Amino acid sequence: MGVEIERKFIVEDINVLIKVIEVEGASISEISQIYISDETRLRVEIIDDIEINHNVFYYLTVKWGSGLTRLEYEIEMSEKEGNFLLMDLQKSGKKQVDKTRYLFEYKNIVFELDVFKGENTGLSILEVELDSEDGEFNLPPGIGEEVTNDEKYYNSYLARNPYKNWSKKNE
Repeated sequence: MGVEIERKFIVEDINVLIKVIEVEGASISEISQIYISDETRLRVEIIDDIEINHNVFYYLTVKWGSGLTRLEYEIEMSEKEGNFLLMDLQKSGKKQVDKTRYLFEYKNIVFELDVFKGENTGLSILEVELDSEDGEFNLPPGIGEEVTNDEKYYNSYLARNPYKNWSKKNE
């Protein structure tokens, strides 16, 4: 079991950030996550790494807690196990989050840009995983407010309450 120390930020200007990514280079993955339970953020995650011959990876992930530091446990599954679980979850009506992830380095720090799709289109979040809670880093341009402690920006929340349904007064 590991500890994840992660900070999240709203992307204010995606066009500015994409220009940085084009200069720095990035690996790109298509990610789908289906949430089994909200309380522990148990999810099945499919990662199609389009940079590596469309290799598809399946993970069963459990996250506990909220905020900057959370416990995380992840198990890689076979394609057969992943597909079986996914089909079962989709039949039971579990909600899914789809996104394109850009993994890139900026000023010697690795960042993840998640550009959401489907019912969460229009939302983009920048994440950075740190070695300690007081880890220092420089944000790339185009980034807005920090939302690390705002659970409505967690993928599990977005699965239940898609961004397209948010009113401006609730944002």
